[in-house]
Amino acid sequence: MRGYTLIVVMCLLMCMASAEQITATVFLEMTDKDGTPLRVGSGFFVTDTLVATNAHVIRGAAAGTATLVGKDGRYVVENVVAVDPKTELMLLRVAAFRATPLAMGNSDAVKIGDRVHVANSDPKGSEGIISGWYGAYTEEYFEVTTAYSPMHSGAPALNSKGEVIGVYFKPVGNGQERNFIIPSNALIALLNKTHRAKPLWGRNPLGNLSAEYFYKSGRAHFKLKDYRAAISDFTTVIAYKPDDATAYYRRGNSKYELKQYAAALLDYDTAIRLKPDYAYAYNNRGNTKLALKQYDAAIVDYNTSIKFNPKNAFPYNNRGNAKKYLRQYDAAIADYNAAIKVKPDYTHAYNNRGNMWLDRRQYDAAIADYNTAIKLDPDYAHPYNNRGLANINLKNYTIAIQDLDIAIKLDPDYANAYYNRGRAKYELGHYAEAVADFDMSIHHKRIYWDDYYYRGSAKYELGQHADAIVDFNMSIQLIPNNANAFHNRGKAKAALEQYKAAIEDYDKAIKLGGQSDFYYSRGDAKSKLGQNDAAISDYANAVYNRGMTNKIEGQIAEAKQDFKAAIRLAEQINDFSIKAQAERMLRELE
Repeated sequence: MRGYTLIVVMCLLMCMASAEQITATVFLEMTDKDGTPLRVGSGFFVTDTLVATNAHVIRGAAAGTATLVGKDGRYVVENVVAVDPKTELMLLRVAAFRATPLAMGNSDAVKIGDRVHVANSDPKGSEGIISGWYGAYTEEYFEVTTAYSPMHSGAPALNSKGEVIGVYFKPVGNGQERNFIIPSNALIALLNKTHRAKPLWGRNPLGNLSAEYFYKSGRAHFKLKDYRAAISDFTTVIAYKPDDATAYYRRGNSKYELKQYAAALLDYDTAIRLKPDYAYAYNNRGNTKLALKQYDAAIVDYNTSIKFNPKNAFPYNNRGNAKKYLRQYDAAIADYNAAIKVKPDYTHAYNNRGNMWLDRRQYDAAIADYNTAIKLDPDYAHPYNNRGLANINLKNYTIAIQDLDIAIKLDPDYANAYYNRGRAKYELGHYAEAVADFDMSIHHKRIYWDDYYYRGSAKYELGQHADAIVDFNMSIQLIPNNANAFHNRGKAKAALEQYKAAIEDYDKAIKLGGQSDFYYSRGDAKSKLGQNDAAISDYANAVYNRGMTNKIEGQIAEAKQDFKAAIRLAEQINDFSIKAQAERMLRELE
């Protein structure tokens, strides 16, 4: 009962706070020099004439108005009084109005789990909980669970006492369902400084902020994965300082993350022209060429990066990746070794070297490297996935699933991990669960033949034959020479009693690679159509091919039995060709 009472009291406090603080919250509408609407957002009075908000709300604006939430009348935004480059907090002076400011709280006292009310431009506001902290370049922000609207940026976040404990913002276009609060103590520090008013951005082609502000803002946006905003920031730095190699380099990094590879190359080229010994620019230009599959050109850049900075482990690792794609496997391992020697805690180098052992089927060595990578960084999803794949190859399916569960928990969008877990579940006969995992791998844009092939195979086992055929069609479309896909599509058609169509698929499968199973399946379909001699011929071919496999694998007794069975079947239909081949194999084994 006490817990219920506490919840009710908290809700009442939050509702009272929101009602009282509406009178200090404003809706900001910004326009360009022609009066065209540009951006909207929220803000709040921190003195009787100053409004706090986020800098990006007014970016590029030449004019703006502030409207009290729930009230009539608009007030002109006169100028910018202050800005904090580290946090993007901004203070605006609003004309012809005297408001009651909000009380400031101590953000150092905020704890995870605290409830907050965001008093935005919606009179009802928005409720949320402090869910964590997030470091972005120089400041530490609170992460909060609230519904988001672009109009909410710049709104005050209030505690149960109605005190401001931060300013709400979300990085524009960061593609993540994550919202943040800039701590109120950063705002208090800004208020305590002496400032000189500056005009709005649009009245000054370069804005009212320094190159340093945009540089720090760009780095913060990059860390928050808001790459488009970072590009805008570094472009402004370049407008101030056209010879700043670092600005071109960092803008190139942002373009690389957006897969704008051609544009990234131009920025790296400029950075290198301005600073010919810029080792990091050579490395990242190499990464861009690697993404474009220009492996030899990438290696040239990595070589140059290493020449200028041999103590940087990254170009060794990246050069190893390029050599791997060129199938220079020993050279790739040598590069991963060099990267680890320079940086013994280099998680990615251990993971990549493990991948090389995995490709070589040296599974114990691969698992050892993945173990080290996981020990160094337990939150890195890739080595869990790769260790899971190694265990799939070792047929340790249950152990593999445990690793793949962790990989997916760490990265819920990890398509390869869903695919590999689906494979493991398929091998264990958990077909419905396997289908669900293949659904997820395909949903996350893993468009490969094997996702559709294995999903189709799992659906076949579940009796979903028509759906299985759809998946096999897609698998064959992606890889037209996949004999197993034709075979399994044939089996699905046969299950639907489409025997002639099934035989056509078995024919294609046999032509691509005559496995014994293919002949058995075709024989069964021909038998269903009453083509008994043709069916027996296929059965003879099936056991003959199985005998050949047993012979190659050294299973001599089993091979002899298969060849004798092939001879008996061939004699039933007077197929002297198969009989002669089987007899010759028997003589070789005597």
